[in-house]
Amino acid sequence: MEVSIDPKRKIVLISLIISLVLISAVSFLTQDVGAIINVGVICLFIVVTPLFVYRYIEFLWLKSTEREFPNFIRDLASLKRS
Repeated sequence: MEVSIDPKRKIVLISLIISLVLISAVSFLTQDVGAIINVGVICLFIVVTPLFVYRYIEFLWLKSTEREFPNFIRDLASLKRS
C-alpha cells in the first residue's frame, strides 16, 4: 500500500527533516547557544527556500499557460469555421 503525497507537502517534509537533523546535530555536538541560533537561521532558509522555488515554478507555468490561452481559443475558432 503506497501513500501518495503531493509534491508541495513532500518538499516541505523533506526540508523540515533536514532542518531538524541539522539543529539536533549541532545542539548535541556543541552546547553553544550562538551556534545553535545561527544554525536555526540557516534551517529557516532551508525550509522556506524550496517552497518559494516550487511556488515560483508553478507561477511561471501558469503565466505561460495564460499567455498561450488566446492562441488556443483562436485556433479553436478557426477549426470551427472550417
